[in-house]
Amino acid sequence: MRKLLLTLSFVSLSILATSQEVDTIHVGEKFKSYHNLKPGEYKYLVYMEKGELLRPTVLMMSTVSEISNNNEKLLSISHIWRSFDQKMNGNFFSVLRPETLEPVIHIRESSKGKEAYEFHKDSLVGLDSASNNLEAEYSRKLEEPIFNFEIDIETFSCLPLTDNYKAALYFYHPGSTYGGPAWYSIEVERSEELELPGGSKLDTWVLFIDYNGTQPTRFWYTKETQDFVKMEGDYNGTKIVKARLF
Repeated sequence: MRKLLLTLSFVSLSILATSQEVDTIHVGEKFKSYHNLKPGEYKYLVYMEKGELLRPTVLMMSTVSEISNNNEKLLSISHIWRSFDQKMNGNFFSVLRPETLEPVIHIRESSKGKEAYEFHKDSLVGLDSASNNLEAEYSRKLEEPIFNFEIDIETFSCLPLTDNYKAALYFYHPGSTYGGPAWYSIEVERSEELELPGGSKLDTWVLFIDYNGTQPTRFWYTKETQDFVKMEGDYNGTKIVKARLF
C-alpha cells in the first residue's frame, strides 16, 4: 500500500509539474512554430473606446517580407498606420533574423519624428546610419538580448499554441521611458469559436498577457494556421481593439 501511495504521489506531482511548465524562450533560439509567420500583406482596424467615446479609427497595413543584406537572409516587418487624426499616423519598420526573430534594427517614424535603433546582444543603441535620427545618441546596456515588443502580434504567432500553453519572453519597447526590458508571461487562456460577418466561423486560441500587471490584453489566433484575428486590451480604462480585415 505504501508503495502504491508513493507511486500515485509521484504521478500527481509529475502531472502538476507538466501543467505548470513554462516555455522560456531566449533570443537566439528558434521558434517552434515559426512556419506560421508567412510573407504577405495584412490589414487591420484599430480603435479605442472609453465609456461612450470612440476615438478615430486607424487603418494599419502590415507587410512581412524576406530580404537579404550582405548575403545574409533576413526578415522585414513593416507597419503603416493611417488615420484622419494626424497624430495617429506612423511608419514602423523592423528587421529581424528569421526563425529566431532576433531583432537587428527598428525604425519608428511618427509625428514626433524619426527614432531608429540598432540591437546588439548586450546593448540597444541609436542607429547611426539613419538620417535625422532623434535617438542617434541613445544607448542602453542589456542584461541579455531582447525581443522587440513592437512586433508582438507576429512573435506570438510563432509560439506552439496548445491547451494550457505558457511562455515567457524577454521584451522591450525600443526607447521606452515607461520601464526597461523585462520578462513577460503569455498563456493560452481558452479556446473560442468566433463568428465572422457572413456566418462563417473560426476556431481560435485566446492568449492572455497582462504586461506584468499593468495592461490586461487578449489576442485571438486561428487554431489551424495561427493567423492573428484580433486583440482587445484595457489600458487605464481605455479599451483598445485591433482587428484583422479578412
